[in-house]
Amino acid sequence: HWPNEEPTPLWAAIETLNKLLDLDLAVIEDAYQAEYVERQQRGERLAAIGQVAGGIAHELRNPLNAVKTSVYYLRNARNPSPAKTAEHLERIDRQVGLADGVITALTDFSRLPLPSLRPTSLEASLRTVLETTSLPENIEVIVDCPTQLHPALADATQLQIVIGNLVRNARDAMPEGGRLTVTGMENSEWIELSVSDTGVGIPADQVARIMEPLYSTKSRGIGLGLAISRAIIDKHHAGLEVSSHPGQGTTFTLRLHKAAQEST
Repeated sequence: HWPNEEPTPLWAAIETLNKLLDLDLAVIEDAYQAEYVERQQRGERLAAIGQVAGGIAHELRNPLNAVKTSVYYLRNARNPSPAKTAEHLERIDRQVGLADGVITALTDFSRLPLPSLRPTSLEASLRTVLETTSLPENIEVIVDCPTQLHPALADATQLQIVIGNLVRNARDAMPEGGRLTVTGMENSEWIELSVSDTGVGIPADQVARIMEPLYSTKSRGIGLGLAISRAIIDKHHAGLEVSSHPGQGTTFTLRLHKAAQEST
């Protein structure tokens, strides 16, 4: 029973109580939501760890099996010829190198430093990559990257890693030969570089996964090149997009921020 006949204090008290209840419910909902997000992120981390572990096991098992086979031969063969012994020793050395390459790539991926962002010539970085990348004669290379492009805001060394990965990826997509086209352009905000091939293309259900660590569409690929490229570009706060059509080819588009104009 409210002591006064005037209802205003009653309504004010009810309104205050409702606000307190709403606040309590909001706090409880936020707590449940935070717990749900944490559980979801924990599950995603565990799934990522499982995926990486499975990829490492796959990449290391093949060379280890080859080493084991050669060691078995060298131990049990009766009077193997010097040529056969040399062949198996070379095989062991090669497979150990492959395993070491997997570990090195994983180490580089985990220790990727923050980029040192400076005005960087996209055309010069591309030229360096093309001069140091082996391309077979059955691949026609077309470059349309003007020297007068505005400098990009990038780490030159890391930018060359990205471009090199894209060029080698395009090369590997054309085992029977084809055309590699590299195009540089700019707009009011971005410097863009597109790397296109006329290779086998990527199935639609795999396009979304090709930049995941240890995921590769190649029969003999570690699956870290594009993942490293994506990690570098993310640290540049830039963009890397892919468009592909099976049987027609693939285009990767690198998008970098323009460097600020120097004052005169």
